[in-house]
Amino acid sequence: MNSNLPVRALPLQRTVAYVSTSALFVAMCATPHFAFGQTAAATVTQSNSSNTGPVAIEEIVVTAQKRSENIQSVGMAITAKTGEQLVEKGVTSLADLTQVLPSLQFSQTQSGTPVYTLRGVGYFEQSLSASPTVSVYQDEVSFPFPVMSKGVLLDPERVEILEGPQGTLYGQNATGGAINFIAAKPTHDFAAGFDETFARFNRNLFSGFISGPLTSTLSGRLAASTENGGAWQQNVTRNDTLGNKDTQIVRLLLDWMPTDNFTANLNVNGWTDSSDTQAGQLEGFRLQAPQNIAMGSLSDPAFYRPAPVGSPAYLAYPPQIQAVLAEPIAPANARAADWYAGAHPRNDENFYQTNLRLDYTFSDAVALTSLSSYQHFKESNRVDQAGVAAPEESTQIHGNVKAYSEELRLHGAFDDRKINWLVGVNYESDKSAETDDVNPFYSTASFSPAAFGLPPFLQFGAINTDNTTTKSVFGNIEYQVLDSLDVHGGVRYTKSDQELSGCSYSTYPSVTILQNAVSGLLASLYGGTSVPQLPGQCVTLAPPPNFSPGLVSNTLNQSNVPWRIGVDWTPIENNLFYFTVSKGYKAGSAPALGASQAKQLLPVTQESLLAYELGSKSELFNRTLQLNLSVFHYDYTDKQIRTQTVQPIFGILNNLQNVPKSTVDGGELWVSATAGGAAPIRMVNIDDPPAMADRMTQREPTFCPVSRGGYSWVVFTSMRDWGNAHVGPVNNSKRRLWVAAVDKTLGTVDLEEVGPGLHLRLPFITEVRQFSAKENSFDLTDLTPKAADNLSLRELDVTVFYKAAQDRIADLTIKYAATEERGPQGVFYPAYGVVWREARGAVYEVVAGIDSLLLHKEREILQDSVLKLLQARLDAKDPGVFSIQRVVVRALNTDPSIEQSIQLAVQNQKKLEAKKIEVEIASKEADIEVAKAQGIAKANQIINASLTAEYLQHEINMALAEFAKHEGQTVVIPANMQGFQLMLNRDALHRGVATSAKPP
Repeated sequence: MNSNLPVRALPLQRTVAYVSTSALFVAMCATPHFAFGQTAAATVTQSNSSNTGPVAIEEIVVTAQKRSENIQSVGMAITAKTGEQLVEKGVTSLADLTQVLPSLQFSQTQSGTPVYTLRGVGYFEQSLSASPTVSVYQDEVSFPFPVMSKGVLLDPERVEILEGPQGTLYGQNATGGAINFIAAKPTHDFAAGFDETFARFNRNLFSGFISGPLTSTLSGRLAASTENGGAWQQNVTRNDTLGNKDTQIVRLLLDWMPTDNFTANLNVNGWTDSSDTQAGQLEGFRLQAPQNIAMGSLSDPAFYRPAPVGSPAYLAYPPQIQAVLAEPIAPANARAADWYAGAHPRNDENFYQTNLRLDYTFSDAVALTSLSSYQHFKESNRVDQAGVAAPEESTQIHGNVKAYSEELRLHGAFDDRKINWLVGVNYESDKSAETDDVNPFYSTASFSPAAFGLPPFLQFGAINTDNTTTKSVFGNIEYQVLDSLDVHGGVRYTKSDQELSGCSYSTYPSVTILQNAVSGLLASLYGGTSVPQLPGQCVTLAPPPNFSPGLVSNTLNQSNVPWRIGVDWTPIENNLFYFTVSKGYKAGSAPALGASQAKQLLPVTQESLLAYELGSKSELFNRTLQLNLSVFHYDYTDKQIRTQTVQPIFGILNNLQNVPKSTVDGGELWVSATAGGAAPIRMVNIDDPPAMADRMTQREPTFCPVSRGGYSWVVFTSMRDWGNAHVGPVNNSKRRLWVAAVDKTLGTVDLEEVGPGLHLRLPFITEVRQFSAKENSFDLTDLTPKAADNLSLRELDVTVFYKAAQDRIADLTIKYAATEERGPQGVFYPAYGVVWREARGAVYEVVAGIDSLLLHKEREILQDSVLKLLQARLDAKDPGVFSIQRVVVRALNTDPSIEQSIQLAVQNQKKLEAKKIEVEIASKEADIEVAKAQGIAKANQIINASLTAEYLQHEINMALAEFAKHEGQTVVIPANMQGFQLMLNRDALHRGVATSAKPP
């Protein structure tokens, strides 16, 4: 038997079958390829089916609204897959869920923290205590932090993915969506089974379960899995590999039903993970703080490029920096990588959880549900962030989480189930602690103390604690107005109290001495009193006036009211149309990072998202074709992002910020069809990059009849702010396209200085992150260009927001192979100097062509002109590398006296424009009167011209005839009728004699 052949044993109540090579060959329609990394049980079973006619699409029952419903009758964007469907798609890890839904993206931070993004709504933050935008649940119990969710794919019954803001039903607020994993439940009859998968690089995944009754009222199910092997990364400088999996997961479920109206469900589960973490690939070098090791100008981009290896300037560098800069660039090979030889990057994580669910039914109309949960997580991970063998930056992450939650809800139905209602309360207590110990740390920033005659520091650490208590009350109601029309709504009130603390430290005395000196200097300037610290203690400077180094404490107490309303209309059976408006929130948090001052550790406040969605769900042609469509618009407020700031001593440092306003627009189309014939066979292209081959590159042979298959596309996604979207059939990643966000953030990020006396406003680009859709910014401050009228501006401050494909760690530029959000390999380039230099030149050039008066009146003209010119300049140098998102003029001033003159000129200009408008109005009114007079005169001319002699003779004769009837004695002759033949009296009229009318 081929060692790479996947084997699955069927449940023991059936005949145990082992899939042979020949059997698989027949099932695959004689194709020579094998299904690497996937199980084949579902394929073989369906291939032997005798059903060759059209079959209806399988009905999936979900509990997204806390009760069982057909997924096609739920008026919201929800995707669900059964356990068998997950097996068919080869979903064995959380990263594989991207095959289920194209708008779902999965990535990991450098520390291994999972990041879920739905419809472009995500939060790329590696701190352990960072709350997610997409909440993850198991059997309706939430995981407070994403890192705790690694064991959810063990023995699943199904998974439900809800898109859009959540909070009115599920236990945790979220702006992006929710993913609920439902574990397979204990059975009333004995059952057992296992899956065995062999894949490339000796990767082996084994899972199994046993289930059945223990007593007449008690059933149980025990499931476990283990995964080993799979080292796919190859070291480029020594004989070493990286990427082995080493995970173990176990879950015990007990269902107790002593009476017909009471059930108790106990879930005890846990996992351990000792897998390798992924190493980066070195792409280039860029010095973080060159002023510490060489002479030059910080405003010169060339100063940040290291000297050539072996040159006199290179030999003048410290030996630690020379060793790093001598490392080889990674070759163009997805498997090629390097990592610090003194430490193997590896996880050391463990987690356990106990959930208890109690359900009591009072009557057919009222029931009570209680959910209690305790969770514990611990980690001690080694993460390599440099991608080189020399000691540069390697981090040991220690962390733990203790979480307790309790939810109590009352629910039921009235009026023959036309009214479904739910009310509940929720309590959560989450306590987390994290310590990041960066050792070794050989960077140009390490030599910052040298300017003060101190030795370098080659280690530092960061501490972060977060104690959060959340209380909420919620309710939801659905009302069936007509057989074809439902309305529904929900609301929730949440109160969150957070106690946050953090700081940075170093065991090297030079850092402590430096921070104590700076603290004492600033305290003397501000009239405060500074208390020095000892080496190894916290050295983050407190706010003024004391600036004492130490632990920084913050509180963040906030409340919010998420809500949801919607209408569901089913005019035709199996055809649902829905419209929803909802608002969701995501809690704030504080970062775990190296901080020289307290302001870097300020928490970000809660973010909110207002969503509008219109969609339809249809089952056509006797339910053999399923067509689901939705379009949506998101209004984002206070989106949380990680940004950077420049500190004069230690260089670029991180912090968190809120983006005031941003938007997301998009749509989704899902098509699924059934037909008679054999089941689809999905295969892996073994020529693709190995990290993707085991989970991404699937395709279906066109020469096999397809009995079931679903394709999903993101039709269009226009994301303002940041995010990625891929477009293309999810079953065929070979044709999957990647579209980075191209629009702009509406609003500004407040890039305040770190603290009095320490912030240095230099023309630096902030750190460029890994993903091409990550927005970055830098400030151009105190510019003094001359306008077209030769007036010099002062204090012109401009912020430029742009995107570029790059990741920077200390003095290195690296990338990560086969990272899904990246798509095709991007361009990795030291962007900070190029963009800044071109931006500065563009500002001066644009200002020189605009009068100062217009600059003050219409800043938008300056912003738009700089954006267009800057983009053109960058495209001329490096086409497609940079995307300028927006340009914001934050300040624009001149001398006070000139400012007054400009303001007066603006006022006079406005008055003059008003007078001009009045004159234009009067002129138009006069033109209208003239046109009226000319029209009347013209009309009179036309009338007179139409009065012919024949017409007038006829009219006078008719008048005289009428006069004769009434025996009139006098005839009044109009002046214009004199000279016509008239009948003067009755006798003449009767005789037919007429005389000419003469003037009297």
